Parts: sequence; C-alpha cells; structure tokens
Amino acid sequence: MSLPFEVEDQNLVHIKRWLQYNVEPLEEVLMKWQETALIRRQFLIHPDTQINNILEDWPLYKQSFGHTLINIDFESIYPGAGDLFYKKWSQLAPKIITLMTTKVKDGNSKELLKQITENPDTELDSRNVVIFALLSSMIIPTSKSVEIDKVTKIKRITKTSIADARKSFMRLVSTTNDLYVQIQSEIENCYSMKTTLQPLICIIGDDYLTAKQFFVYYFNTYYKLPNIVKAVDVCLKIFHVFNLKYPMESELVWTFIQKCLYGIDTENDVKSSSVLSAISDLKD
Repeated sequence: MSLPFEVEDQNLVHIKRWLQYNVEPLEEVLMKWQETALIRRQFLIHPDTQINNILEDWPLYKQSFGHTLINIDFESIYPGAGDLFYKKWSQLAPKIITLMTTKVKDGNSKELLKQITENPDTELDSRNVVIFALLSSMIIPTSKSVEIDKVTKIKRITKTSIADARKSFMRLVSTTNDLYVQIQSEIENCYSMKTTLQPLICIIGDDYLTAKQFFVYYFNTYYKLPNIVKAVDVCLKIFHVFNLKYPMESELVWTFIQKCLYGIDTENDVKSSSVLSAISDLKD
C-alpha cells in the first residue's frame, strides 16, 4: 500500500523504502526509524489504514526488536511518558498493594494477594505480576457484552467478570505450546464474532508467582520481554502507536494504567468513577 497522503520530502520516501528491505545494521535502522516518525504517524492515524497495511508498509514491526521501534514511535507522540511509567511504578506499586488490601473483595483474588502481603521476601518480579493480575479485582469491570447462543441463536447480555477482565489483559498459560494453541483459538473465536484479537500480555508459568516468561502478542507477532513491567509498557504503547481501542473487558484497567502511570489523558478515555477514585486514593 502506498502512503494515503503525499510526502513532499523524497528523502523520507527513500528512507521508508530502505526500511522495508533492511533489518541491519540496527543502529542505522533506529536512526532512520526516528527520521520517519512523522510520516509514519500520519499513516498510522489515517482512517483508511488497516493493521495489515501497517505491517506491509513497515515490516520491521514484526522483527524481534520491533518493540524498540514501538518505543520510538510512542516517544514521538508522548515525549517523556515512557520514562514516567517506570518512575511511577516504582513509587506506586507498594501503595497499590496497600489499596488492594481494602478494595479487593472476591475470595480467589484475596488469597492471591495474601501470597505477597504475607511473604515479604517474594521476588520483585513475582510481586509485580500479582499486582498487575489483581488490578481487575481492584477496579471492578462494568462493561457488558452481547453473546449469541450457538445452538438457539438467542442473544443474551453478559456482564464482564473479574476473570474475563484479567484474561483480556493478561493470559497465563503453562507452556509455550499452550500459548500458541490458546492464541489460535482466540483468533478463530474473534473471526466468528467478526472482531479482531487485540494486543495481549502473555505469561508462562504454573501460576502468577512462578511465571518466568513474558510475551506481548499482536497480529501474529510475539515480542519476548524480560519481565511483566516491560510487557505492560510495550502492550500499552502498541495500543497508542497503532491507534487501537483497549479491549472492552479490560478497558478500565488499561485506562487506569494510562492515566495513573503515564499521565496521559485523551478525549476518547472511558469515563469511570472507579478509575478516578483509585487514582485519587494513590495520591493521598
């Protein structure tokens, strides 16, 4: 697909073409990627642009280092917000745990929370996984969806559960093979519902405390990342760089992360008193 607008600077057109056919040297790739940030942004937000167009025109997103390119693009949209996320997370993670001790009500989530509040020696990465997993228990989902019974074809309205919200935000599987199987199943389910599987954090382990591998999946691409904090960072940036909506089920959790940890407000943000209340509580 050619760019859906005229680029006057032919040098940028040549650089874009170079980026379509080269994956190294990495230093040159990153420099040229930075130089083309503006025309790429215009392309990404154009109403005619589809995700398959994006990955055809900018195939480097599919490389293992693609999350570094996502980071460059995000920085050009929200300068400094990425750095703010890591700073804020370090400051607020202990406060979030404290807030969860009063906000989390369902039994399974309370048991999971106990595993980190009663074991101060829990590894930092494991604590972080549990905190992110429990955000949907602290900020209860309020969305509803319409489901169609496959046999009777009768429509019914279903309220999003905490488990649904968590699953659309972070998928826990026991093996890499299970991950691929579940993702393929989700893709087929979305196809039948005429929707698209949104970017998703995937973690591999027997449970949240023992998870040791972290991925972000989007549109047949997997980024392997060193920890859950980095995975959350990359996933949120994909939503914003590609101009995508958060999944309805985990919309409140993503909005909380966006507003509280990145300091980003947009005109399309969902209005939620529970999100604003949690942010306010963490400021006290």
